[in-house]
Amino acid sequence: MSHSYNYLETLEPEPVQKAHKRKRGLKTILLIGGFLFVVWGIVLSLAVGQIVASMIDAKEVLLEAQDSVEHMQFNEAKLTLEEANTYFVQAEKASHVLKTVEWVPYFGSYLKSLRLGFSAAEQIVTVFIELSDIGSELVRLSGYAEEELAALEGTEHEITFDSLSAQTRHVILERLSNTSSDILLAKTRLTLAREELESIDQSLIFSAYRNFLNDVLDKLHEAESQLDTLVIVSSVVPELAGVESEQTILLQFLNNTELRPGGGFIGTYGIAKVKDGDLVSLQTEDVYNLDRLTEGLITTAAPAPLQTYNNTKVWYFRDANWSPDFAISSYKSIERFVAEVDVLTDEQKASIPTARSIHAVLGFTPTLAADILEIVGDITVLGQTFTPENMADALEYQVEYAYVDQGIPETQRKQILADMVEEVKTRLYALSLSDWMRVLEVVQESVEKKQIALYSSNQEIEELLIHAGWAGRVVPNTPDHLMVVDANLASLKSDPAVDREIIYRISKNTQGEYVGTVTVNYHHAGVFDWKTTRYRTYTRLYVPLGSELIAVHGSLANDKIQNPSLQEGVIDEFEDLEMQAYAAFTSIEPGEDGQLVFEFLLAPSVVEEIEKGSYLLEIFKQMGSTDYALTLDLDFDKNVTSATPGEDENEWGNDVYSLNTYLDQDTTISISL
Repeated sequence: MSHSYNYLETLEPEPVQKAHKRKRGLKTILLIGGFLFVVWGIVLSLAVGQIVASMIDAKEVLLEAQDSVEHMQFNEAKLTLEEANTYFVQAEKASHVLKTVEWVPYFGSYLKSLRLGFSAAEQIVTVFIELSDIGSELVRLSGYAEEELAALEGTEHEITFDSLSAQTRHVILERLSNTSSDILLAKTRLTLAREELESIDQSLIFSAYRNFLNDVLDKLHEAESQLDTLVIVSSVVPELAGVESEQTILLQFLNNTELRPGGGFIGTYGIAKVKDGDLVSLQTEDVYNLDRLTEGLITTAAPAPLQTYNNTKVWYFRDANWSPDFAISSYKSIERFVAEVDVLTDEQKASIPTARSIHAVLGFTPTLAADILEIVGDITVLGQTFTPENMADALEYQVEYAYVDQGIPETQRKQILADMVEEVKTRLYALSLSDWMRVLEVVQESVEKKQIALYSSNQEIEELLIHAGWAGRVVPNTPDHLMVVDANLASLKSDPAVDREIIYRISKNTQGEYVGTVTVNYHHAGVFDWKTTRYRTYTRLYVPLGSELIAVHGSLANDKIQNPSLQEGVIDEFEDLEMQAYAAFTSIEPGEDGQLVFEFLLAPSVVEEIEKGSYLLEIFKQMGSTDYALTLDLDFDKNVTSATPGEDENEWGNDVYSLNTYLDQDTTISISL
């Protein structure tokens, strides 16, 4: 006789039978629940896997798109970007599955980060697609299909700037000018998307997503920098390239081996005339050949330090860049240049480059020139081969000594520079269009490191240059700010032999007042030779208005030859560039160390910010200078809670902000107290 498995249970009392039923029901529910949980876990794992795979695929195609853009294959880049977008869409769809765990605290924050990332990614891809369309149109205007450019790349028939007709250049420059607002908008949208990505708390996301995110952020910073350059190129280049009318540009070859406030001594100048992107004419000249023609005719007094320490009574064009603000130096350079041109006879004007109407000033140092040689290659002129490594010294020796042995008249000693400029121009024009991105990257880096700057007499263009950081302006924008400015006065070309360190300290004195101390340490590593002598500098320190000078140590009335007793020099105090300036002369012998120390009470506006619990400092780099060592030792007498740039971990948790770095560009320090 057969019975069901629960036969015996039916013989048990009813309450016991009910308990068994509840137990069986619970087991069934647990089994079903467990099964569903496993299925749910598998689905979640598959969704996460889909997201990871989609992001990896998206990263790969984005890199392909970048490669296409670098080779000016914009249509191909657009297709690749659209493919990347499909991967982001797939990842976003997969993320919907994860909504079932949104109520879980960790996963809720994680999902929010994912959605934010996908939204930003779609915006980024859209921006790059729009930029690809702009690129495609500019290529089309060149008269070549992108496929033709690809086929010609690397061959002797490769498309170069020089191979484009004047009419084609005009059309491209005109269209480029019209796209400037579009590129600026794209850059703005890209910045907003990047900021969204940076707002994601990386501690809440898994490692694959974190790695992907950081790679994307690095690429976005790089893209933003390139777009900044393109905004300037599209806004400024068409104007300066003479799309509407011929432009006259005053070139200043700023020799930073003889450092001056505006970047370097103006040993050579040039006049460039540009129309429709073509260099109609380019003439360069030794600055002394102009200044000597005006001796006795120009009477404007030179700035007092030039008179005192450089024995220069009259303000000639060669010394015009006396301001560390490139725009002010450029304005003064134009003024001094035109004043000298005005007193020349017609015969004299015909013998050297002159102009009365200057549309722009372009100043650059040998540091930039060496970087350009890295792209165009070594250049041989008059039997001398110039390389990125030897260019500054070889050129200096040629124009100071070698010309004599070669039988070249002194007035023509800098003709070699004109020949070099012509050869560089020829090679730049012969670069493929895709290689010009390398040139733009070098220029952008030199702008940031203040080895090149541009001034326009057109106020609208100048405002664009200022906004993009190409103008070499020195404008204080933070409560605390400082700048150290050297002026090499009668020290030959000694600057490369002089190492500098800037130390800025803040501390309270016994009266409870905040005292700032800026120390400039000089180490003269050179010896007396044809280009190096004792270093004589008139050094300015710029700090906020309202600062009160306490003392200056290390100043000299003159160098040890003219001042054997090493008598202290006078200290100049004046307002300049909306800042307080203190200035002193000092001199350092080869093989010796020197030091200038400026002590001052912090401006009340700076103290007020410290007491409020915040501190912002901007340190300006002098145009043309090398990368100085920079040390900050800021004791606020209150705990530092956060800072950018951050301190080393062993410096955390005290009242002092400490930083050891290099001043290679204008730098901002932000500290919370």
